[in-house]
Amino acid sequence: MKFISFVTFNVDRLADVAKAADKLGKNPPEGYKLIAMYSCQANPFSGMELDRGDMTSISVVECDNAEALAAANLEMTLAGATVNRIPVLQISAGEAEGTVDELKM
Repeated sequence: MKFISFVTFNVDRLADVAKAADKLGKNPPEGYKLIAMYSCQANPFSGMELDRGDMTSISVVECDNAEALAAANLEMTLAGATVNRIPVLQISAGEAEGTVDELKM
């Protein structure tokens, strides 16, 4: 299953979070795959109370099981980050209707 991952942390924790992200990227838990990662040095969420100096990393990950997801979350949380993962369904351009029909079966 694919997830969009929002990892928010204070810039003071950047070194720790970067180290944890590198460790996770080089040695991921079995069943966890990082597809893409982006960094945002601003508040991407309107109305969300973030402190000045907060950063957000946005990733697309794929997990085969809950244990892999929990292990990845723990690694980032211990580094001082707040982790939010949202399950997503991949839909190819122009194939939304067909995907909906498949899910109804």
